[in-house]
Amino acid sequence: TWAVRCVTDNPDRVTDAALNQCVDRHLQSLLARIAPQAIVAMGGPVARHLWWRTMRTWDGWASMTTLHGRVLEVEIGNRRVPAILSVHPFQRGIDLHPEVIGIKLAEHIRPGALEPGALKAA
Repeated sequence: TWAVRCVTDNPDRVTDAALNQCVDRHLQSLLARIAPQAIVAMGGPVARHLWWRTMRTWDGWASMTTLHGRVLEVEIGNRRVPAILSVHPFQRGIDLHPEVIGIKLAEHIRPGALEPGALKAA
């Protein structure tokens, strides 16, 4: 939802191009600031951005239905963070959506990483 508020060429229209422009401008700095332990990218411009920054090719890119549950290791600052590609949680025809995401999170995050810490403003 943060992307919708991004100033673009035409702020009255939220288009794919406007969202892509906003993601390209701001996502990496936002992620560096909030320092996530994991990312769940539910399709759209964010998933495309993370794919391109990680893979540097469109080979293998497909629909989110096909890529659902795939994990990319995204570089944020000097850390590598798992980014789980996912369909929207309410998309029809996708069985076990929460289980797939939960399994991937459990594979990549250890309980100690979830200790409370000080939040930083974005």
